[in-house]
Amino acid sequence: MKSKIIKSRSKNESKKKETVAIIVAIFIIFVTLLDPLLSAGIAIGALGTVLIYELYLKNNWWNMIVKNRCKSIYAPQRKEYVSKVSGDKENTKDPNFCPFCKKEKELLILETKKCFLQANKYPYESGHVLAIPKRHVNQIIDLTSQERKELFNLIDLSVYSLDKLMKPEGYNIGCSVGRIAGESVLHLHFHILPRYKGDVGWNRLCDFNVVSTSPQELTINLRKIIIKDKLIKKFDL
Repeated sequence: MKSKIIKSRSKNESKKKETVAIIVAIFIIFVTLLDPLLSAGIAIGALGTVLIYELYLKNNWWNMIVKNRCKSIYAPQRKEYVSKVSGDKENTKDPNFCPFCKKEKELLILETKKCFLQANKYPYESGHVLAIPKRHVNQIIDLTSQERKELFNLIDLSVYSLDKLMKPEGYNIGCSVGRIAGESVLHLHFHILPRYKGDVGWNRLCDFNVVSTSPQELTINLRKIIIKDKLIKKFDL
């Protein structure tokens, strides 16, 4: 039923376009008979109007330009997270509902006395890991000196390990504190996100390459590097 409605609409739109085109053509022919120079100006103006309508008002010119350059990303791993209602995310204020207060073993890369490193269950891109204090706090100023030391040493360790495993060209490293800053889980956590030229991160839309590694596979590979290179001792963890 829906497809029939869409088809009928498209037919009506086509008829409207044909009618407008015929009217414009008749008008231009009529003016040509009266004044050839004036008709040329009207024809150019009419053509420009049609182009503006087709490219910008109707189809959005930017989408038309980049349509063939952009690719679609299949990212099912973020569907569950993105579709969560705001109430579920608000409940993360409570440690009983906080996903970081209940560590997932299959995502746990390394655990220290006060903090832990895990693969992001809903990564922006391959290699996305999180450094998180065990204690349920949401402000950097609330960290103890030991928590702060372990947290930032874990960030150093993750960068070292990701350099060996994935050889990225750069990183986004940081955290959001508070809803207004875009924080969704109200438990302090630092993102370590590998970046590549032409990737599809937070600020690129087109001409990207997607490197696909599951969070579970990332966890296993980083654990191996940490053990092989004796990184716990190297980063004083």
